[in-house]
Amino acid sequence: MIICEPICNFNQHLPINTAMIEALIGKSKGEVILLLCPDEHWLELQSSLSEELIRQLTHKKIKPVHRGDDWRGWFESMFLLIKIKQLQQTPNESLIFLSTTTGILGLSKIWLKKFNTQCIFHSVLANIDELIPRNPFNAWFSVRRTFERFKNNKCKIIVLEQNIKNNLLSELPHLKPYVKCIEHPLPRITLNSNTSQLPAPSISTRISFPGTFSLDKGADDFTLLAETLSHLKQFEFRVIGKSTSEIEIKNTNIFTVPPASHLLARSEFNNLIEQSHFIFLGHNPKIYKWAASGVYLDALAFEKPIIARRSDFFENEFEKYGALGILFDSIEQLQSILCQGITNEQYANYKSNVIRAKEGRFNVFKDL
Repeated sequence: MIICEPICNFNQHLPINTAMIEALIGKSKGEVILLLCPDEHWLELQSSLSEELIRQLTHKKIKPVHRGDDWRGWFESMFLLIKIKQLQQTPNESLIFLSTTTGILGLSKIWLKKFNTQCIFHSVLANIDELIPRNPFNAWFSVRRTFERFKNNKCKIIVLEQNIKNNLLSELPHLKPYVKCIEHPLPRITLNSNTSQLPAPSISTRISFPGTFSLDKGADDFTLLAETLSHLKQFEFRVIGKSTSEIEIKNTNIFTVPPASHLLARSEFNNLIEQSHFIFLGHNPKIYKWAASGVYLDALAFEKPIIARRSDFFENEFEKYGALGILFDSIEQLQSILCQGITNEQYANYKSNVIRAKEGRFNVFKDL
C-alpha cells in the first residue's frame, strides 16, 4: 500500500491525516506501507501517531505539489505520479491520496493504470463552480473540465460528506460509478473534562469562533454578535484562530480572546476549544456545498454544541442526530435566541445529540 499526501505541509490537515493513516494501517493487516509526504508534515505526523504505528510506515520525502488548476499544477503532479509508478511494489497495489489535485486525477489513467487508486478531495472541489476560462488552453486544466472528461474504472473519487456526493452527481451524473462518500473522520482526542451543563450564572457562557478569522467563515457576524452582547456578563466571545485583513475590529475588548497574529499551535487550539461551551460556525452556506468542515468535526470531537448558520449540510446533520445546538438565519435572530436564554436541560440535550453525531463518525473507513 502507498499513502500519499501531495499538498499539505507542516501541520496542515494533521488531525484528519492522522485519523486516516491510523485507519489504513488497521486495514493493512501487516502489509508494508509506504508514506509519501513532505518532511515537515512527516515530523508533525510523528508527533501525533503512536510509536507502534510509526514503525509500520516507511517514509519517503516529496515536495508539496502546486495545487493550482493550471499547467504548473499538472506538470508537478505528473512528476509525482512518475515517482509513485517507480515505487510500485505489487500488481494492482492500493494507492490512497489523502488530498488530491486536478492534475493527479486527470493523469491517473495514464500513469497509475496499474494501481487501485483512491483520491480524497477536499476544498479544491469548490473550484468546480468557478467560471471556466475563455482561453481553451487554461480551460482544459480547470476542475469542471477535468471532471467532465474523467473516466477511469481503477480510480475512485472520495468525497467526505454525503451532501457533497449528491451535489457532484446532480451536476455530473456520469461520475456515479467513480464517486464514493466516506464521512470526514474525527480526530481521536482524550477529553480532560465532560461538562454536560452550562456554567453557573456567575460564570460566562463561552462562545468560540475557531479557525482563520475570515469573512467567508462569518467573522463579520461574530464581531457584530460580540459588539451587541459582550457587555452582558453572561457571555464571552473568543476567537481561536489567526486574524486577517478582511475585517477591521475597532474594539478588540469585545473578545476575551481576540484574533491571534499567528497560527495557533494545535495544543493551544485544542485547549481553547475544550474551554468553550458553544462553537460558532457562521460559514457561508455555499462552502458546505463542496467542502467538509474541519472545525465542525473539532466541535464533535470535543463534544461541544454548535451555533451555526443554517445550510443544507447542517439541516441534514440536525435531522440525523437531533438538535446539535442552534441554527440561525440572521444575527438578529441569534441575538434574540441567546438573550432568551438556554436552559441546562436544553444544553444537555444538545450535548447528548453531539455525542451521537460523534460516535457516527468513528470507523468510517470500513469501505475504503
